[in-house]
Amino acid sequence: MTDHRFAHSQLASCDQRFRQAATRVETLINRVSSDGARWKPSSDRWSILECLDHLVVTADAYDQPLRSAIDVARAEGPRSPPFRRGTVLGWLLVNSVTNTKRRVRTPAIFEPSSCDLELEAVVQRFSDIHRHWNQLLESVDGLDLGVRLSSPVSRWIQLSLEQALELLSQHELRHVGQAERVTEMELFPS
Repeated sequence: MTDHRFAHSQLASCDQRFRQAATRVETLINRVSSDGARWKPSSDRWSILECLDHLVVTADAYDQPLRSAIDVARAEGPRSPPFRRGTVLGWLLVNSVTNTKRRVRTPAIFEPSSCDLELEAVVQRFSDIHRHWNQLLESVDGLDLGVRLSSPVSRWIQLSLEQALELLSQHELRHVGQAERVTEMELFPS
């Protein structure tokens, strides 16, 4: 990843969160075995591997809506400064992922792929996505972050580009924390 000096402080914050998540995942993966990564605290809770795959699946689902919004922002030309804009529902979504004490039901589109996940493949895909986040953040720096996009869940859920990036970076930290907490469970295989 390159070190880019962001003109927009919102993008610098998102970049910092994405980098923190990547560092924490690397540390976590180096501490657990393949069996530990697959271990589930209970049938209704995710394993470390499922938490990471959920982040990959979510990133994939947001990829096309983000690309479309970036194309619109490029066509409109640079804007400065990007005032905090967006929808009320968008900010409610962002706030919902920062509240780690409350469980939120995951929409089906964001469910982990399957229980036959391979640790190396998921970790590689997670790393690839982080290179993508870095390039994406650099590419939107200086553009209008108020451009709207639809959530992959429903076209009726509108977010600004800023809100989507904020949501995704906060979401990563939420689920990396969830994966880390799995290792603290009493029956976690050492």
